[in-house]
Amino acid sequence: MINLSSIPKDQEQDLGSSYLLLEVHDSGGLARELEILRKDPLSHFKILALCETARDDIFSILSDFPEVHGILSPTNTLVERRIKRILGWERNADEAGEKTLWEIGIRQKRQGNDLKPMIQESLSKAVLYEGYAEDMITVLAELLSNAFFNAPFDQDTRTFPFKRSPRDVNVTLGDQKQVKVWLTEGPQFYSLTVHDPFGSLERRVLLENLERAAKRQHDQLRKEGPGSGVGLYTIFELATEISVTIHTGVSTLFECSFYKASRKRNYMEMGKNLVIERHEGG
Repeated sequence: MINLSSIPKDQEQDLGSSYLLLEVHDSGGLARELEILRKDPLSHFKILALCETARDDIFSILSDFPEVHGILSPTNTLVERRIKRILGWERNADEAGEKTLWEIGIRQKRQGNDLKPMIQESLSKAVLYEGYAEDMITVLAELLSNAFFNAPFDQDTRTFPFKRSPRDVNVTLGDQKQVKVWLTEGPQFYSLTVHDPFGSLERRVLLENLERAAKRQHDQLRKEGPGSGVGLYTIFELATEISVTIHTGVSTLFECSFYKASRKRNYMEMGKNLVIERHEGG
């Protein structure tokens, strides 16, 4: 459970970055509070909701209430770190006790294969459940697939040139653009971050894909092919926390955090954090 006493009281309701931390019991209570807030002068705040809710409810709440920028679970070990990060109370990784293990930029999709042994080596000395590294590698594959096939946008033709391409095609980014990938370690987690230089992802599309994937069987989604949303849902299922930052027309950053756990059952039972930030350019 998050220790709310560690949050400065003078910032709980006046969060310099225009955030409002809303603590409720469940998704039903959250919906009621949000309806009330929409009629309140505080409705201009960006809302962080702290509540225990069914995983699939997260997507519908974020879809119905665009003013909600994140839903955080009180049972998620990383929730306090996420709140501090969003509100700027920990300005950098060093301050939070985090360190970057490696960072690399790639221009070709198949270069992502070189990152798999780097992940395995980085995790080799940690006491983690069997398959932990493989789960992170699966998330990496889905993030790179999104970055190379779904994200590239051709400004001249106003199209996504690779969106329907077979996923085994070795896409090469033009104009010296590259996808950046880095792995960070903190006291309780590892974070895998993928940054694309396009910023073409839309919050609405992201949530629609997640909702669709949650309602259907994964094998059916696989048959539907690219754009079905199963890749994003796989990321949500395997990561403890997902933070998406979209700078429209500029870049999209996915930060996926994985709690350090020696038993997969304990890991999978942990509540999920999902935060989606959107900025106009810049």
